[in-house]
Amino acid sequence: MAAVGFGAGAQRWVRILHTGTTARVAFNGWHTDVFPVSSGVFQGSPLSPLLFVLATQPMAAHARRRAQQLAFQPIRLPSGDPAPIMHQHADDTSIHAQSPSDAQDLHCAATGSKLQRSKSQGLGLGSFSHLEGPDAATGVTFVAQDASVKHLGVPLSRQPEAAVTALYSAILRKVEIRIARWSGFRLSLLGRAYVAKQLLASMVTYHATFIPVPSQLEKRLCTALHTFVAANRPVLGCTSARLYPGKDTCFHAVKDGGIALVDLRAQILALQAKVVSRLLEPEQLAWKAFFDFWLYRSTAWQTAQEPRPAAHHQHIWQLGRFLPFRA
Repeated sequence: MAAVGFGAGAQRWVRILHTGTTARVAFNGWHTDVFPVSSGVFQGSPLSPLLFVLATQPMAAHARRRAQQLAFQPIRLPSGDPAPIMHQHADDTSIHAQSPSDAQDLHCAATGSKLQRSKSQGLGLGSFSHLEGPDAATGVTFVAQDASVKHLGVPLSRQPEAAVTALYSAILRKVEIRIARWSGFRLSLLGRAYVAKQLLASMVTYHATFIPVPSQLEKRLCTALHTFVAANRPVLGCTSARLYPGKDTCFHAVKDGGIALVDLRAQILALQAKVVSRLLEPEQLAWKAFFDFWLYRSTAWQTAQEPRPAAHHQHIWQLGRFLPFRA
């Protein structure tokens, strides 16, 4: 702790709180003898996040130094500049290298761990899109052409439309199952509106922040939520229930004559707009380079076929490829 800058006071409190720590195991009404705990901390310990940072920061610094020494080839941004070699989010660590073996060797050497091949998947893109099945160099299995892998819950696939449809179809089924469960309770109209907001719409919003919902599935999700709130039941066959008063009124706050019903479409649009707003901030980040490239990647055909629109309209049109803007 002293080596990374913790003061004498912090070190003293760690010694006070953790010196002489003991534990016992309870099993089927029996307790073992007390034994010392000489490593690690208990779950929920306030020291846990500090220890985690102490473990991950040197690994990230080592990875950056190895990249600077050209020990392996990082992936490239659309501009040709090297992308960051590592991203860390909570307890998830992503290493980005051109060769799977480079990423594997770096992570295993830095953490002292070994790759669990049964839980490892690969997705070949670009010049590596032919990869499928076990990779001889790493033992990682590359998924089939029509399959996907998930990173932080977001599917990555060579066939994104099919992957997105499968993702939201599964979410819709889960929403319908939860609606069927909550329909067994005799909730008031306001109670059902609260459940729709807190427990149903929330099942969609994380993925919808990054991946637009297909219009037909978005419509079915909204219909499922509105039918539950209006009639305390799921959609039966093709029979839905209408909100009374109309949904535009129900979306208003209670003090304004509504029932604070969640507007799923508006919520999704607002979450996606937050991503775009971060794109417009001045800080230069790698994800912005990829986002910008994605945003403008297939507009050359329009420029070639149509007179160039005004800059403002061109900007809005291209943002509309991510956000469903309406004129």
